[in-house]
Amino acid sequence: MSKVEAVACDMNSDFEEAFKGRYPKLDIVYDRFHIIKNFNDKVVSEIRKD
Repeated sequence: MSKVEAVACDMNSDFEEAFKGRYPKLDIVYDRFHIIKNFNDKVVSEIRKD
């Protein structure tokens, strides 16, 4: 793990906390699918409700 610079994971905060707790210098990278899904779930859904 000493040469690892970043890890990719979904947007579950448990994963991020686990990695940051053990390897605080790692960058967390979110995949595009989960970013778009999160946006759709939170923003687009609210616009539709209005």
